[in-house]
Amino acid sequence: MLSNEDQDLPHTHLQFIGDLPWNKYLWLMTRIFVAELIGSALFILPSNIIPSPTGCEPLMAGIAMGGVFYVSIWIIYPISGGHINPIISLTSFLQQNINLSHLLVYWLAQFVGAFLAMIIGLKLTPFGHHGTKLHLIQPMPSVSAGHAFVVELITGSILVIVYLSTIDPKRPKNWGLSTGLNMVLPLMSAI
Repeated sequence: MLSNEDQDLPHTHLQFIGDLPWNKYLWLMTRIFVAELIGSALFILPSNIIPSPTGCEPLMAGIAMGGVFYVSIWIIYPISGGHINPIISLTSFLQQNINLSHLLVYWLAQFVGAFLAMIIGLKLTPFGHHGTKLHLIQPMPSVSAGHAFVVELITGSILVIVYLSTIDPKRPKNWGLSTGLNMVLPLMSAI
């Protein structure tokens, strides 16, 4: 059975829950699924409802997504560890903090959350009323596909490094930026 201390950090101790009764394990995984679904949907939603092009879209998206990312982490971190992004879940898996079945639950929840955010965005904005079937954020016309890929690669790498620094067991628990702000600032600056 997990101790009270282990139950406070399910995202870093999921590999030790093998002795939980099946009903408690199922309840924990359901809570993680719902938390990640909500977090992912909240994170993706601003990019689906910000009108395009506005001229200030990158600034608006950076501020909105950074703020919503912070709120999402604040809400779901105690339940699921606040992965929100599939690359963070993959990193947690590679660090052996979660096993493959947990990774699949995280990914499924994140993809379903992103899909729900897209559907909500299509219903709330004019995009869905003009026959648009898919709402994707496109780079500005002056940005090449290669440039967009490199920016995404750098942003993802920064996010992984910040996440690994945040969950580092050697980091003091009372460290000032462990509130989720450390994850938001690189995201806002990269967008």
